[in-house]
Amino acid sequence: MVTFGTMKSLIWAGILCLTLWQAGCGPPSAVRRDWSRQGGVSALLSASDSTLQLLEDLTAEVRIELRHSEAKSSASAAILYKRPDLFRIDVRGPLYTHVLTALIRADSVTVLAQGKRWQSEDSGQLLARLTGIDLGIYDVAYALIGLLEPGRLDPGAVVEYPRADHAIIALDDGAGFGRRVWLDLDVGFATREEAHVDGMLLWRRDLEGYRLVVTNRGDLYLPKKVRISQREMTIQLTYRSHLVNSGLAERAFTRGIPANAGSRP
Repeated sequence: MVTFGTMKSLIWAGILCLTLWQAGCGPPSAVRRDWSRQGGVSALLSASDSTLQLLEDLTAEVRIELRHSEAKSSASAAILYKRPDLFRIDVRGPLYTHVLTALIRADSVTVLAQGKRWQSEDSGQLLARLTGIDLGIYDVAYALIGLLEPGRLDPGAVVEYPRADHAIIALDDGAGFGRRVWLDLDVGFATREEAHVDGMLLWRRDLEGYRLVVTNRGDLYLPKKVRISQREMTIQLTYRSHLVNSGLAERAFTRGIPANAGSRP
């Protein structure tokens, strides 16, 4: 017989499960296979670089949230990436209405929005123009997908260990541009990155909830959540799916974009 006390416990258990589900608590974040923290910083950086080599192309569905002070807006988007320098994002509003399409090819960018279009030979302008966040010389596709751009360990900086299983390293990209990267040595992933120009903080990026994507070339690990903050601006991308190395053709990136895109900013 089910007593009142048992029924009450079941109800509370159900409420707890529902609450966790609504909070987005799914399966635990991945841990890099065959990883040992004894490998240290160099091994983790090498493992991160391997993702760049294994990732030939990417198709992803994303939820985007943009915050400016207290104001907040959100949209859905589709992202396409093909190594080494093709990137496209299609942002959709309610009922899948088209908001904008942005195509990056090498250093050039084309944006179509509200019946207008503009072009630039500086792909770094894309995020700054759309959101107000300036990435500096950092690769826009890497930043949004959650990839760690390769860099040279700063020979003059000491590796910090705030905890035995965490390390903070400094990378020197030259021309006054440097980065600090937080590494979780227990699971084998970068979790935070800060960019500095001439010693001043430019932006911060947080990477959360890595997902294992198995391919015929090897294991890939991509974060489910990418959050980039600069002053009062924050853009957060929550990846709903990752489809990798499907053989994306170039025409998938140029679909619907005129060959002569016309105006410049």
